[in-house]
Amino acid sequence: MAAKNQFRLYLFGGKFNPPGKRKNGLLKLTLLFIFSFINKLFLLIKIS
Repeated sequence: MAAKNQFRLYLFGGKFNPPGKRKNGLLKLTLLFIFSFINKLFLLIKIS
């Protein structure tokens, strides 16, 4: 659980970073979402 919180802190840049870095965290989150989506698609194709 601690690792998950740490990862979330990494993604959103924590509360101490300026807003510019938080935007960067949002970009990371979007990339992560796209990556997981592609991964799921790939798995579905593999199964069928």
